[in-house]
Amino acid sequence: MTSIASANSAALLILRQTNDASNAGNSSNQTSPADDLTSTVNGVSSENSPAKTKASSAINGALLDLKEKQDSTVQAALDFIDSDNFKASDLTLKDTLKKLISENGEDFAKKVQAWQVRAPGISLENALINAVKDTITDNREQFTSGEIILGIKFPSGGAAGLTSIPALDGSSEHGTLIDARKAELAEFSARIRAGETEFKPDDGSHHTAMQDWANKWFDEFGWDDVSLGN
Repeated sequence: MTSIASANSAALLILRQTNDASNAGNSSNQTSPADDLTSTVNGVSSENSPAKTKASSAINGALLDLKEKQDSTVQAALDFIDSDNFKASDLTLKDTLKKLISENGEDFAKKVQAWQVRAPGISLENALINAVKDTITDNREQFTSGEIILGIKFPSGGAAGLTSIPALDGSSEHGTLIDARKAELAEFSARIRAGETEFKPDDGSHHTAMQDWANKWFDEFGWDDVSLGN
């Protein structure tokens, strides 16, 4: 006969395993935590018993905690999107993004958890912001077809940052500027190795072009300081 303690242990173990599985990705073949836990508690005993009732109660409580955590994560994302810490070149992006996150809260929470697993030690707000960007790229066709520029400030403080998401056709002004700057730096390094120029700071025309691009957008977003993201 399965003991109450054993049933509880099994319930809590499955909860952890289900949580870990959700962190690994968003496979369409995965069952939900509720389905997994219900299946497990039904396997604790073939008939109603104090052990099964106790396990069911523990699982229901754990699911409520999981749901509260999910709701809290979603609300934090919605608050961030609505704040002055988040800017977008596409004026319709915020409404579309909030709709996607609100309607797919469990999927969004999994994105946040995946970042916490992928980058141990990452702050919750950093994981949340990365999950917001992932939500845009994963649903790219629901946004403007052109390049999307995002302005992001961490609520905890720090400089504002710019990042871009390429257009649906793959084009990106930001990406083109980065590629040109990399080529410029590579050429400068080659000239140094060949003894054609001395080692000194060399901003170059493409560095200036990148700064002009950044200045244009952080002026547009009304921010005083900016760093170039990816």
